[in-house]
Amino acid sequence: CGAPAADGGAATSGGAAAGDGSGAAASEGGAKAGASGNKVLKIGVDDSLTGTGAPYGLPAANAVKLGASEVNAEGGIKIGDETYDIEVITYDNKSDATEGVSTIQKLMDVDNVNYVLGWSSSTSTISAAQQIPGKEITMLVGNARSPQILLYSPGNTFRSATANCYDPISDCQYIKDNLGVSKVAVLAFFNDTGYSVHANNVIDAFEKIGVEVVAQETMNAGDLDLLSQMTNIANSGADESAMALRQLRELGSTIPMITYSSGTGPQWLETCTNDQMDGSYAIRPQVAEEGGENGEQSDAFIKKYEEMFGENPSQTATNGYDNFWILMAALQKAGTTEWESVNNAMKELKVEDLDPRVIIEYTPLDGGLLFDDLGQAYHPYTVSKWSMDEQNWAYEDTIGKDIGPDFLHNYLKEYC
Repeated sequence: CGAPAADGGAATSGGAAAGDGSGAAASEGGAKAGASGNKVLKIGVDDSLTGTGAPYGLPAANAVKLGASEVNAEGGIKIGDETYDIEVITYDNKSDATEGVSTIQKLMDVDNVNYVLGWSSSTSTISAAQQIPGKEITMLVGNARSPQILLYSPGNTFRSATANCYDPISDCQYIKDNLGVSKVAVLAFFNDTGYSVHANNVIDAFEKIGVEVVAQETMNAGDLDLLSQMTNIANSGADESAMALRQLRELGSTIPMITYSSGTGPQWLETCTNDQMDGSYAIRPQVAEEGGENGEQSDAFIKKYEEMFGENPSQTATNGYDNFWILMAALQKAGTTEWESVNNAMKELKVEDLDPRVIIEYTPLDGGLLFDDLGQAYHPYTVSKWSMDEQNWAYEDTIGKDIGPDFLHNYLKEYC
C-alpha cells in the first residue's frame, strides 16, 4: 500500500504565479462590471501548480476553470436579481506551508476574494486555514485530507473529500476479503503531517482485522531512488508511487501493488511500463471514471476536460470541479454574493441543491445536508484495477457506503 499521494507533496520548484486575473474588486463579493454586461464575481484557486505537487494541484485548478468557462458560456449565473460571469484567480502554493500563508493572504488582501477553492496538499492547507478565522473568506477544500484542517477555522472551512481517517476501515477490509491478502508492506510519507496520519490509520486498520504489516518503509516527495525500500519490501513476505512500483518490478517481485495515490493511466505510464502495472489496484475517493457508478456525469466531465486541456483528468480534477459547483449552489441558495450570507448558505446546503453536473455521490446527512457541523462532507470510495488492454485504471467496485458518516464525525469531534 502506498501513501495517499493525491494529498500532494512538498513542492520543490517553481514560483508563485497569479493566473487568471488580479486587482481590487469593486463591490459586494468581489463583483465588478464585465464586458458581457454581467457583473463579474472573482473566485480564487490556491493549489500546487508547480513542483512535485503539480500533478494534483494543476488538474484541480484546471477543473475550476472548466466550470467557470461553462457558466460564462451559458451567459453567466443568476444570483438573486443579478447575473454574474465568473473570473478565476489562481495562485501557486507549491504544497509549501510558507507559500500557503502567502498565497491566501494575497487572495484576501490584494484580490479581495471571498471564496477560495483548491487545496490538494494538507501542508499548505493547514497553514492557510490558520490565517482565516475572523476573516470574510470561505475555504472550500478538495483533496487535502488531514483531520487537522477543520480544526483551525471552524465555520468558514468546508471539505468535500473525506478526511484520511475515514477510508481505511473499508479499504483494508476490501483488500483482505477480495484480494486474499494476509500480509502487507506499507510505503508512505511517514515524515509528512497529512500522509503519516493516513498511513498509521491504514496500519491500525490492517492490524485490527488480522492482516500482518510485515514492513513499513518511508519515502519523500520527489524521490527517484527507492531501491533500498523496495528491496526490503520484496524480501518482506508481503502479499503487497509509480517509481516504487517500477523498482519493485525491476527487482523481479510480483507482489501486487495497492495504491492510495492519484494519477491517470498516462501519468503512471510515464514511469512504469504496461507490464509493470499488471496486478495493480488503486483505492481512492469516488472520482470521474469511465464505467463507474456515476457514469453519465463522469463521461461528460472527462470529455469536456480532455477537449479543454488535452489530457485525461486525474482524481483531484473531480474534487476541483465538484467544489466549483458546490460554491455555485451556495451562491444561488443565498441569492447574493455577500460573504456572510453565502457562508451560511454553505452550512445549509443540501445534496439535492447541487447542480446535476456534480460527479461524486455525496451521502446526505440529517435533513439532507451536504456538510456536517464541522464542515465535512461524506462519500464512498472506489476500487480500480489496472487494465492491460486499456492501459489505464478501470472501475472495479464501490466501497464504504455501509460505514456511514458517524465514524468520521465522531473521530473528528474527538480530534478537533
